[in-house]
Amino acid sequence: MAVRSEMLGLEELARNVGNIRAELTGDRLARAGEASMNIMANAARQKAPYRTGTLRRSIHVEVTEVGAHSAMVEVGTGEDVPYAAIQEFGGVIVPKIAKMLAWRDRGTGEMIFAKSVTIPARPYMRPAWDETIDKVKDSIIKILKNLIEKGR
Repeated sequence: MAVRSEMLGLEELARNVGNIRAELTGDRLARAGEASMNIMANAARQKAPYRTGTLRRSIHVEVTEVGAHSAMVEVGTGEDVPYAAIQEFGGVIVPKIAKMLAWRDRGTGEMIFAKSVTIPARPYMRPAWDETIDKVKDSIIKILKNLIEKGR
């Protein structure tokens, strides 16, 4: 006994795949990524430790790579905020050149000296990611579905 099958619509399928591929350009994917990752960046800004606002203002979304049909989008802080990582992860600050760290107490004006200072972790990026990942995914899916529908 022999079974025979015939596939219909392969030309239409190939045409639709080509049209969809034409819609999913790197530039469009980058814009989708930027829009979606701004959800996370906004949450991180709200969670970031605040004294002067510089850390919060430095949180940004950046497209770091764009290919023909790919894009890389990152959320981070500016290079002008070297303390961003130690706020997120915590750590110990030690003097690089001098024998001691020195600073003026904001309340009393008194000089304080120390061999090291332990900064506790004050996570803001990871909690923002954990809280917004589903919204970010939903946003990307919605944008990609719209682009795919355009290509059909």
